[in-house]
Amino acid sequence: PRAGAFDGLDNFLAEATSITSGSHLICTSRVIPEALQDAKVAQIPVAPPGKSMELEGLDDDAALNLLKSFGVEGDPQLLLKETHKYANHALALTVLATLARNSGGNLLPSQSATALDPEERLTLLLKETARVMPFRKTSTALLGVLGHCVEEPSIDTMWAVMGAISPLRQLLKRANGLTGIRIDHGETPQSFERKVARLAQWNLIEWNPRTRALRSHPVVKLFFAQKVRNPQRLHREFSLYYATLPLPSGDGPKRCLPRVYAVRHALKADDPHLCERLILSEVRPRQTLLEWFSNWGHFELGCELVAPLCDELSGIQRNRMQIAWASFQRSLGRCSPALATLEVVISELRETSPASEETALVLAGALMNKGNVQCMLSPKDSVADFDEAIRFLEGLPSSGPRWRSQLALSYLNRSMA
Repeated sequence: PRAGAFDGLDNFLAEATSITSGSHLICTSRVIPEALQDAKVAQIPVAPPGKSMELEGLDDDAALNLLKSFGVEGDPQLLLKETHKYANHALALTVLATLARNSGGNLLPSQSATALDPEERLTLLLKETARVMPFRKTSTALLGVLGHCVEEPSIDTMWAVMGAISPLRQLLKRANGLTGIRIDHGETPQSFERKVARLAQWNLIEWNPRTRALRSHPVVKLFFAQKVRNPQRLHREFSLYYATLPLPSGDGPKRCLPRVYAVRHALKADDPHLCERLILSEVRPRQTLLEWFSNWGHFELGCELVAPLCDELSGIQRNRMQIAWASFQRSLGRCSPALATLEVVISELRETSPASEETALVLAGALMNKGNVQCMLSPKDSVADFDEAIRFLEGLPSSGPRWRSQLALSYLNRSMA
């Protein structure tokens, strides 16, 4: 949202990032958050290239208080000697204290004395935790699955997806003897929930009993995600699960989140055809997910989800996604890339032989969208595009709702031009 209280901030951000949509989110971080890895971002360095920007750890008093909150007792100087090995890193100390608490309250002898990198020490701590954590097989599977989630799934979602992959040894790497991981035949949703609660006590996950949502620290997710040997299959299962969920009643900007999650997982599964089917699926009578994006102003989200399909699909399927991407670009005020894309699509469709009725409908849609772009650049030049779209539509025998809608919009937009 625009920060109107700060004069000139919008202009500065637009110049610094080249993002001119009027909406900016500023993140201060050493790394790009996972959720933004596939999004359009601009990085603004805050230090000269090559200068180390290490994250500061806790101060000594805070580090000692963190250990004591887990019931770890001992001589403060000896405790600080251990915490300094991990640069007072809050997550590392949390994992260390959890291990200590489950070993009688005494710090375990450090097995990482030769490791100089605090993050390497944290990896060793996580390996030790994975070795002694409760319900080792189910916990490894659960944390591995959670490590690949692009959202904060509910415990019910995790139960359904993990149950769909049976046995789970098909999913996980053969390592550390964990070759037979599965949800046991005697497992129930209630016993699974109890195991989740135990993992929360080990600070490996955060679980909100009210919303039933699960989350984990990015470092923990990365560690356990590496144990999954077939992430594409896992993402496909998540996509299919979310695709079958009934959408909430009513209307609102979050109504279609399950379908958005389905598309995101399908992209991670490298399945562009499943993505296309989901994007063009109806979320309410005669309204597709693409149209829902437009109606609620989710233009950036629409661009983000459609852009990969413009490269991975072919033929008329790709043309549909290119038209959708150009439409979102136009809505964001980016007329030049939208116009260039539509001209390519129109040229390709005109060369298609034989031209089917579906091709003609898609071509008419491309011409109409090109006319919409031209309306923002040079309204007089848009009339010819609308006229051509109308000729294509009136020359078709079709009289379905999609044909009627396109024809009506073409006439309406022509009259406005």
